[in-house]
Amino acid sequence: MSLQFKRTPKPKKVIILGPVSAGKTTLIYRLANQPVPVSMVPTACDVLEKNTEENGRRTIYSEQKHYTNDADIVVYVLSANELSAHINKLTEFVAIEERKQVPLLVLVNKSDLKQSEEQLEHEVADILVPLLKPAHSFNVISCSLTTDTTIDKLRKWLEPKLID
Repeated sequence: MSLQFKRTPKPKKVIILGPVSAGKTTLIYRLANQPVPVSMVPTACDVLEKNTEENGRRTIYSEQKHYTNDADIVVYVLSANELSAHINKLTEFVAIEERKQVPLLVLVNKSDLKQSEEQLEHEVADILVPLLKPAHSFNVISCSLTTDTTIDKLRKWLEPKLID
């Protein structure tokens, strides 16, 4: 008599990060196929940043670093409305986290209010490429989290990374 055990995959830890009002909560509702509330209540993660001085320069230190230590995938949500301000936070995050080479998806949300999605994707990718090692898996998706096609693009990118 022999026993066969089915190997169950280890659950993956997906971290969703980004500045205040970028669309993180909306993303979670959309992924769960739940209706998005008309008005949002500020979430706890919106208050985790504080300014510090590091090596003689003022920088933003974020508790996000604590949460990303054992992440398998990072989804970083930016708002196209405030792209220039949010890009600085993203580049600081990438500079700290690059050594881990965790798959990174950057969602540029609210793209329906700005330039073409393709232009936004190229703009963000052009900033990230010099910061990341060539083997680092990353993607930029420009989207409006209010449309169904966005969630399809996100799921298409996420699913293979969750299964491996």
